[in-house]
Amino acid sequence: ESVHATIENEFFDLENFSGRAHFIAATGTYLHFYNFVRKNRSRAKKTPVELLREKAPNLHPHILLLHPCLLDSHMGQLLSRPPEKCIAPAFWRDTQFSRQSLGSRFFGQKA
Repeated sequence: ESVHATIENEFFDLENFSGRAHFIAATGTYLHFYNFVRKNRSRAKKTPVELLREKAPNLHPHILLLHPCLLDSHMGQLLSRPPEKCIAPAFWRDTQFSRQSLGSRFFGQKA
């Protein structure tokens, strides 16, 4: 069971949002339901929090308290409609992608 397909079928295909605030609230509520209440039939009818407790008991269940994040401002365009043109975020535009530049940028190594 793909999480993305499930969320599309069980939530996004059924919900109508009246605005950004409603989108954030409703999506957050569904994600909490998905991670803490909804049983996954391909995972022995266990919830993600039950699986986390079994497989990684040292991790706190709070890591499953995911909140939706609107990416429009990060992507430089409204993602709720088809793109007018591809506008890369400043980070991608300003970074030279080579092994040397990535090493210096992220690991403090000389370029």
